[in-house]
Amino acid sequence: NENIYVVESDKKGIQVFDPDGKDLRFITDPSISRPTGIAIDRARGKIYLSDTSHSKSTQHNVKIFDMQGKLTGVLGSGKGSDPGQFLFPTYVTLDKQGDVYVSDTLNSRVQEFDPDGKYIKSYGERGNSWGMFDKPKGIALDSFGNLYVVDSGWSNVQIFNQKKQILMFFGGRGALPGMLRTPSPIAIDGKNRIYVGDFLNHRIEVYQLTNTSADDSFLNPLGKETDTGKKTVTQ
Repeated sequence: NENIYVVESDKKGIQVFDPDGKDLRFITDPSISRPTGIAIDRARGKIYLSDTSHSKSTQHNVKIFDMQGKLTGVLGSGKGSDPGQFLFPTYVTLDKQGDVYVSDTLNSRVQEFDPDGKYIKSYGERGNSWGMFDKPKGIALDSFGNLYVVDSGWSNVQIFNQKKQILMFFGGRGALPGMLRTPSPIAIDGKNRIYVGDFLNHRIEVYQLTNTSADDSFLNPLGKETDTGKKTVTQ
């Protein structure tokens, strides 16, 4: 199943397309308030939809649907700051074992759960030092299992290994190539190219991870600046 799943926040649901862009169906549920992030576990037949919700809601959680679009459960034990609770969950991603990672934005952390929804651990806390966050949003994993966390408040991306150790960060507030201004989403492809949505700079920044082991990583900006100021990827 290589269908494409797109979150539509205004319509409070998920639009599903086939690989050719044909509209297949729309997934929704009355409990959805403000959907933001999505992850698909095809091996287990699950769709995870982070529901950022609003300040007066008690439903800050991640909705779980089957592949037919039926709501089957939720991830998270309610609104709050205890382990397993959320305060404005924003993005969600999965690792190869099916563990679920959720950016818990206003708790300034990323929480990890097993495929059955059991809380495992958290990454980060509120602060302005290495390994700390202001407003974590986009999250992704590279081929080594390192966790990348986009912080829209600090305008950077931090990388953690599976021991919760901070490996490095990149970005920083600015308009020069490689710098970021209020970034949010992130994606990593099979070649460990990293794509970051650079919101206030109106562009997508592309980086290349050069890695010989999970604990020996460094990044190179990928591409060059054109006369129009747009960044083009070089192959």
